[in-house]
Amino acid sequence: MTPTPSPEPYLGPVPILMYHYIRPLPGPDDPVGQRLSVDPRDFADQMHWLATHGFTPITLSELVAIRQGSMPAPAKPIVLTFDDGYRDFYENAWPILRKYGFHATIFVITGFLDSPRYLTWDMVRELDRSETVEIGGHTVHHLDLTQLSDEELAAELATCAQDLERALGHPVSSFAYPAGRYDRRVEAATSRAGYRVAVTTQPGWATAGDDPLALPRIRIEGGITLDRFASLLGSVP
Repeated sequence: MTPTPSPEPYLGPVPILMYHYIRPLPGPDDPVGQRLSVDPRDFADQMHWLATHGFTPITLSELVAIRQGSMPAPAKPIVLTFDDGYRDFYENAWPILRKYGFHATIFVITGFLDSPRYLTWDMVRELDRSETVEIGGHTVHHLDLTQLSDEELAAELATCAQDLERALGHPVSSFAYPAGRYDRRVEAATSRAGYRVAVTTQPGWATAGDDPLALPRIRIEGGITLDRFASLLGSVP
């Protein structure tokens, strides 16, 4: 029997989209919240656009696999990421993702789980069991990692990973730097904590030559038009 050949590593650029809240936009008295919030109706339109334009949303770990050639590359891969672990992901985003069979990665702050506005641990376990949502680490307390001592830094990274592994029953390999703040020391500590891939807030598409612990993303802000969303992906509706 002829062995099945392994897939070739995928070397093309991949957009990694960065979302935060999926909720109705707050009022003008909360400009930061406005920028970080995408209305569920706009999010639904964006996901429909991806589906009708041939994109295949994958998790961050799946991106690593296709880069390594251990998983075949789908048509037009794209990674959907959601920072902070807000409960509106479960309530508003996940139903839309399920409709299209889309995969996504959500980065949770373990110290904030089970508190108002954030996911519960039970929700995190349910999302993980779906095998379509990857749970990634986002530290324990969402602190500026560049300002912590070596001991504090190691604790924020390792405790987050360990708590998630205990809850999910498997290691967690994806990470997002809080507020995108990192440096060489933080990156080295992130690797020591067991994370294999990490994302920043630096703008751009992820290329095969990028540092896997410092991947850029495309920020999706609240209130953008579908034309603007399409232009970020190099096309128009």
